[in-house]
Amino acid sequence: MRIALLVHAYPPGRLGGTELYAEGYARALVRAGHEVFVFTALKNVDREDLSVRRETRHGVHICWVTNNLFLEDFRATYDRPAVEPAFAEFLREAKPDLVHAMHVADLSATLLKIAKAAGIPVGMTLHDYWFTCPRWGQRFHPDLTICETIEPRKCAECVTRMPWRQPKGASSAARLLRGLKSTVGIDLTTVAKSTLRRMRRRSTAVPKAPAAELRRLEELLVERPQFLRRELVPHVDLFLAPSRFLATEMARFGIPKERLAVSRLGIDAADLRGLERTPSPQIRVAFHGSVMRSKAPHLLLEAWGKLPVAARRRGTLTIRGAQRDPVYGEEIGRLARACGATVEPEFGRAALPAKLRQTDLLVVPSIWWENSPLAILEALAARVPLLVSELGGMAELVEEGAGGYRFRPADSDDLARWLARFLEDRALLDACVAKPIPVRSVDEDARELPNLILHALSPRPR
Repeated sequence: MRIALLVHAYPPGRLGGTELYAEGYARALVRAGHEVFVFTALKNVDREDLSVRRETRHGVHICWVTNNLFLEDFRATYDRPAVEPAFAEFLREAKPDLVHAMHVADLSATLLKIAKAAGIPVGMTLHDYWFTCPRWGQRFHPDLTICETIEPRKCAECVTRMPWRQPKGASSAARLLRGLKSTVGIDLTTVAKSTLRRMRRRSTAVPKAPAAELRRLEELLVERPQFLRRELVPHVDLFLAPSRFLATEMARFGIPKERLAVSRLGIDAADLRGLERTPSPQIRVAFHGSVMRSKAPHLLLEAWGKLPVAARRRGTLTIRGAQRDPVYGEEIGRLARACGATVEPEFGRAALPAKLRQTDLLVVPSIWWENSPLAILEALAARVPLLVSELGGMAELVEEGAGGYRFRPADSDDLARWLARFLEDRALLDACVAKPIPVRSVDEDARELPNLILHALSPRPR
């Protein structure tokens, strides 16, 4: 079968959970005998906006559409007609029997309508709450609170802090870079990316947006969900939600329940199953993941700092991951030094088995409604005990005493209480290992999901 995947970013361009799953799924489809094509966006400051580049890697044919987010209006974050010709050409060349979307942020919500109009079956895996939340689909406010209800006015204020487009002057800088590279061969891409990141941080640091901008954003945020229900939802034959929690939220949004199925994400865990941890006299506690506020490693450090010194001596705490925000990274460094924890840089997938061998308890303290965190699935596959925030899909992945335990969300006191219990009683860790929770493989996804989407095809009323 010829299968086209649609995703907002693809490694090595970005290494979030959705992107890593998309890559693993694509390679598993190839192993299953399918021909696989990927349509994705790439931010590359020395190329023309929306230019196309193609390559084949690991048997996967990738079409990169350069999208530097030189946007004039927020509507272009979900309705981008300029991307449509490139996608239509991609479909003509790939001739897919099936389109399976992972995400359409940074592309356009209208692309699935184009695929369906071409007579191609369409499925979509839901990885977050982007349908209801334009701020990276997290339903999470800058003040570290969950967005329980959708309020366009409050969302508008939130979006003004979100770097949804490049700052003023970025387009001119990109043209200058391209000119230097083409005429004299000087490549300043790395310097430019660093400069643009600083510009974007400054451009989103304004505490209050102009009233006219807020009114325009509020209007768009009222219209946006209506647009998605009209221009995207009707053109997908089957939506796959990796958690019951996400499925419930998406049904509330307006996705018909008969076209919504819960399907846990599979992972590539061949090198994790049967993993044995190296012995240690201390309980080794760790955090794995992006060092960002919504993932809340600060909460874990605060809880660790609340433990008596004698308790901390019975264990170690290590924060491992990529720092997305330098300011927050500095805060994490200060908290770690204050409580005697260690901060390690991001590590590659090849190093994961070794890191998990050195971990007796993995803590996932996220303070937003995470759907199906890769870190939890990897720990379950390796039978590493977990302590997770009782929120969203995280709470479904860990059962009390089976795979791990759950603590009250955003509550450093409760987290500290649980950490103290683990440091005092290693038997709690042993109990988690004795009751493993099975984890799907991405090869199972590759064998089953395409047929699941095709079998969902049925005539629907207009």
